[in-house]
Amino acid sequence: MRRLNPVLLLAALWELVRFVLLFLLIVSLFVPRAGARSAAAYWLLFYGAGCLLMPAGMVLLLIDPARYAVVIHLVRLGKVLQAVPVVLMVLTGLAAGDVGLFGIDGLLPLAVATVVDLVFLGVLLSFRIEAAHGGGCPR
Repeated sequence: MRRLNPVLLLAALWELVRFVLLFLLIVSLFVPRAGARSAAAYWLLFYGAGCLLMPAGMVLLLIDPARYAVVIHLVRLGKVLQAVPVVLMVLTGLAAGDVGLFGIDGLLPLAVATVVDLVFLGVLLSFRIEAAHGGGCPR
């Protein structure tokens, strides 16, 4: 039996936890303002579901790293695309002399998520896989 990479397993679990926590944060900030009967939570879930590709890609790398070696590039790109907007939100909120877009309650979880995201991005950038089939793409 093949041994699973604990870093990739932890990263996949973090992506699931990150998705749920950020979704709950956004819902707690916007749905009360929009009204109790608002469908805003469903729209947020619909548009945020693309972030679930990150843990799916990491699970593919856990299952067969050599066969799905090309996926590591997409996972890295996805992590950059997740981290950059949050970093910009935090920097622009602080640069304006404000405490953030959502006040201190919203800024702290975003900052913590971004720090963890940047750590996992560093790990993903240092992660190396030997590709199967010469180029990593199944034929």
